[in-house]
Amino acid sequence: MSSSNKAAVELNSIAFTMTIDKQDGRRFSGAFTSARGNDTIIAVISRNGSIYMVDDDGYTIGTILAPNRMELCYMRQSPEARVASCTEMTKQP
Repeated sequence: MSSSNKAAVELNSIAFTMTIDKQDGRRFSGAFTSARGNDTIIAVISRNGSIYMVDDDGYTIGTILAPNRMELCYMRQSPEARVASCTEMTKQP
């Protein structure tokens, strides 16, 4: 494929909030909210502390870093976009 057929790569950042609305043991659900919209999520925490999360068009793999902190890495591939992102999140009171 020639470079003229490829879409330009953009490196962007956008602020977002994750809200957890339900939890049952190691399973939880909620939403990511940003200026671009909302994504409903469902997730599970494995016994070793890994987090596995899915939304309508992508998935996240994460790690619990401390009782109030986690790192989440999101991936999505579609005809419209490719996304790879990691962020550290801190629980807010």
